[in-house]
Amino acid sequence: MRPADIALVTQSTGAFDRIARWLSRGFNDLGARLDLVTIDGPSGMEHDGTTRWIGLGHTRAVRSTGAIASYFRSNRPTLALSSPEFVSPYVLFAGRRAQVPVIPWEASFVNFGMSELAPRKRLLPTLQKRTYRNAPAVAAVSSDLLDHLGAFLGTSPPLELVENPVDVDEIRSLGARKESKTAAVRLVACGRISVHKGYDVLIEALAEAGDRLGDWELLVLGTGPGRRALREQIVAVGLKDRVQIRGEVQDPYPAIASADLFVHPARREGFGLAIAEAMALGVPVISTTCPGGPRRLLRGGGAGVLVPPDDAGALSAAILDAIRSPTSLAPLVERAAMVVEEYSPKACAERMLELADRYGRPS
Repeated sequence: MRPADIALVTQSTGAFDRIARWLSRGFNDLGARLDLVTIDGPSGMEHDGTTRWIGLGHTRAVRSTGAIASYFRSNRPTLALSSPEFVSPYVLFAGRRAQVPVIPWEASFVNFGMSELAPRKRLLPTLQKRTYRNAPAVAAVSSDLLDHLGAFLGTSPPLELVENPVDVDEIRSLGARKESKTAAVRLVACGRISVHKGYDVLIEALAEAGDRLGDWELLVLGTGPGRRALREQIVAVGLKDRVQIRGEVQDPYPAIASADLFVHPARREGFGLAIAEAMALGVPVISTTCPGGPRRLLRGGGAGVLVPPDDAGALSAAILDAIRSPTSLAPLVERAAMVVEEYSPKACAERMLELADRYGRPS
């Protein structure tokens, strides 16, 4: 069997599991070979068309370098991509040992939210800088993130944009089982509960709007280190009966599809996958103009409503306007449905294959 055109080495997370599945479909559509290598997946291999799903059986990235290098030596992919950021340095070490080129594929801003990390992980930026500078290139999911990485690395390798895939057909199929609301108006927010997601600003905005919102509820899909503080804030502002934190869910689409409004109050956001999923489901989106992907996804306000980050007053006003005049959002929703089609799994696979041609190991 000829080597994979691309190996994507990663560690299982909820959102990235979906991205990997969608990428597999893109590569299958092109007849190109993809190895999806999960460090923490059960040891073994499964085939799906032109994709191989390979588990290395390790629980921690820091202990996986030898296993990754062994995979590289045995399988010799043309090019490897690695993600997320706490995995990439070790994949780069392994690639150097096995003489396989590795490009980190970044979805997060460096140094942001470091206070929420375990002490041993606070060395990550130093490790990233040391290893990324020797990579043939560094990829990221948004132009803002590429600019940030370039500034962080200083003397950096070439920077390449590789935006996330979005499987619109799968999202719409799963979202067809729309769940029932328990209020006249449902707002949904989705993502890890951490400082950079800005949930505290959303709660402040909703408290400011108060009874002017009418009969409403907020559903938060996600968990994370900020969950306890968020619950305390919700109680403190008197919204305990209005806000439900459901935690992480494997299939968020029936809940997102039930929303009258999807709100993304982030301070920084690498790409904005949850925004893209809401766009695919025909749900109007309000997001901040934070650094990262949301402004491009929403086409500068042409496919969704944009407000400044960390501005509870502006967010509150935007939510009130949307609830009072839902028909005004119809053109944005229509544009969003067309925009999200541009992020097809096939398009992402084609972009990765371009990188393989440019930076890959000679055949």
